[in-house]
Amino acid sequence: MKSVLRGVCIKTSHGVRQQLKKDIRTLENNLGGIEQELPTQHDRLGDWTETQKQLLDAWVRMEKYLYMAHRQRFHAEGNKTRAMLTRLVRQETLHTPILSITDARGQTVYSQEAIKDVFHLHRSTCYAPPPSINIRDTDAYLTRVTLPVLSSEARKTLDHPLTKEELASVIRLL
Repeated sequence: MKSVLRGVCIKTSHGVRQQLKKDIRTLENNLGGIEQELPTQHDRLGDWTETQKQLLDAWVRMEKYLYMAHRQRFHAEGNKTRAMLTRLVRQETLHTPILSITDARGQTVYSQEAIKDVFHLHRSTCYAPPPSINIRDTDAYLTRVTLPVLSSEARKTLDHPLTKEELASVIRLL
């Protein structure tokens, strides 16, 4: 991912830093090999100074990258008014893939497609919709169940508002 901060293009991947470190190591090894041999010819001396320049250039690039990574981290963590730019600059965490899973039969599955199928099967069994209920089954259930029935006096009392005496008696019982 590339982001732009004050006109400077920043590569925010971890691979950039690793590649810079690798370049620095190879240049240091080349420089060490050239320093061990005495540069007797002018060409060898030119190679040595060219490698020194490359090493210095790699160090400068590494320092710039670390400086920009530090600025990026500070800018992303700080609650700045440039929130839209912060969202673009912030490094995104990569998901960690599931490498293996043991299914219900006890077998270990390593294939990503098979792991997806196992998860899909598990979710569909856990959260499967209930079977459809038809009207005939509902009527048969309601005829078997005896529902409580209120007497006519109780129904009449439900229609009237509560009185102060009823409230006082209920409050005393609490």
